[in-house]
Amino acid sequence: FLATFLLLKKLEKETRPVFRWVGHAYLSRFLRITPAYMFALFFNWKMAPLFSNGPLARTLWANDSMNCPSQWWRHLLYINTVSPWDRAKRDPQCFGHTWYLADDMMFFWTVPWLALLYAQGGMRKKLSVLLVLAVVVGCTLNVAHLAKVHEWSPNMWDGDAAARYQMGAFELPWTRAPSYYIGILTAYVWYEKKKHYPDFKLGAGLWTAVVALTASLLLAIMYGPVTGSHGVRACILTEGECGSDWPEIVKVLLAACARPGWALGVAVISLLCFNGQGFWVNSILSAPIMAPFSFLSFTVYLVHFTVLNFYMASLTSRIRWDFFEFVVTYLGITMFSLCLAVFVAVLVEKPCMKLQKLYFDKPSRTSQGDGGKPGKASKRPRVIELPNAKYLK
Repeated sequence: FLATFLLLKKLEKETRPVFRWVGHAYLSRFLRITPAYMFALFFNWKMAPLFSNGPLARTLWANDSMNCPSQWWRHLLYINTVSPWDRAKRDPQCFGHTWYLADDMMFFWTVPWLALLYAQGGMRKKLSVLLVLAVVVGCTLNVAHLAKVHEWSPNMWDGDAAARYQMGAFELPWTRAPSYYIGILTAYVWYEKKKHYPDFKLGAGLWTAVVALTASLLLAIMYGPVTGSHGVRACILTEGECGSDWPEIVKVLLAACARPGWALGVAVISLLCFNGQGFWVNSILSAPIMAPFSFLSFTVYLVHFTVLNFYMASLTSRIRWDFFEFVVTYLGITMFSLCLAVFVAVLVEKPCMKLQKLYFDKPSRTSQGDGGKPGKASKRPRVIELPNAKYLK
């Protein structure tokens, strides 16, 4: 959403040749993400095992890092979810949770071109919308087809069927694309609203209906699957009476539609918040106390995997959950993740961002002064504000 919206706003005054500003967008994205990403990967691979101890430490870190010598360069190029193309020849990933960054980067390659088409208006604008819709619908139908043909199940209690789903649908870009491209459509909607209907507000009746439908959708996606796990014996692989016992149509619909449906619900809530009609959700997310956490969200995502490995490596007995144990463990892992995230952000992420702004993201001298001569670039970078999102600056 944010990448598309900001590019659309930037295109209103962009005067550079297309390939120049598109290349700038690609390089800027790469430089923004990669330093912290590579630092976290190599820290997890080379340094973290040196500080870990416990009966599981040697085995856990070895299993997690043994593929890094052959995989790290794929992470650097953001192709680790598609290389090698034959999944049968693909080793388990190094720093596995970062499959998301590979998919996200691949999706981002299309954003400048879609935004450019949309900004040109007319038939090209319609073509941009149709292309995005085609990706959302096509990829969703593809997942439904694969779920039916290969008998996938998104329910972890279904053993072998769940394992097939994890292998065939969890991290691949063509199964994850709908959620990302729903974000692009959301940017189109908000851009049109800001440009043509800046004062538009939903009426009380329509607002209530939209909120009720959105809440129902999100709650159904979140809590609906409990019908396949509560009081159910989990399958180890394939055996007797076990698993969710869901009919095939439920498994197919959940596999294909749960993630796009969740993205759609979040998109509606976001639009309401931007429009100042987000009720208590808007108040919480725009509260000043949330600003530091928003600054750390990316590095927390990167390092929480390492903290979890530390926790698992230090265990000397089996995990037995009760409510208090769960709360203490959750808060402890969250706090350690935040502390390590501060370290990575201060040491790597923020300095690299400053260097990027200093040497790469210089304001272009495109403004015209008196007599048609190029004017001086503004000393202050132009900030595009979203309502109730001032901490995105």
